[in-house]
Amino acid sequence: FHPGVGNLSVPVDDLVQYTRNPLAYVARKCLVSEEHYREWIRHYENPRCLASLGDDKCCNARLIRTDSPAKFVSGQSDRCARHQGADTAILNVLKFQ
Repeated sequence: FHPGVGNLSVPVDDLVQYTRNPLAYVARKCLVSEEHYREWIRHYENPRCLASLGDDKCCNARLIRTDSPAKFVSGQSDRCARHQGADTAILNVLKFQ
């Protein structure tokens, strides 16, 4: 069992790949990069706002967990509404440039 894909049957031909790097294998099954999957796992296991408040502190507000790695957007899915707003506004402006 792996979060994001659930119970996973690994074909015999893929066993070497899976045993060398299970997270990379699962990330490919989820259609995301290994790094994206790792970020999503951190969010999935502890859904908290990661917005920096300075002095090595972050907001840490509880969030609604994004259940799918493909729907997770770093910088948005891991931010509370208060901290997501500024980032989202900036992204919307950049889309139109």
